[in-house]
Amino acid sequence: MAEGTWRSVDAKCPFYIRDGRRSITCEGITEGEENKRRLQDDAMCTTVFRTYCGDKYEECEIYKLVCRVKYGIE
Repeated sequence: MAEGTWRSVDAKCPFYIRDGRRSITCEGITEGEENKRRLQDDAMCTTVFRTYCGDKYEECEIYKLVCRVKYGIE
């Protein structure tokens, strides 16, 4: 289950794990690994979240990488 700030209710990406005031954590490319993006500030974190964790998650480079490397999906 996703956890994090108020933004987490809008997460649609299947690889989203949680977010913080200035970070977004996603599934990594190996089992048990997580990828954490640290952003400059809360506003930037919100912008990145809205851009890549919601409806447009398939455009995210992390999403594409996890699909390709971990799950063999092109």
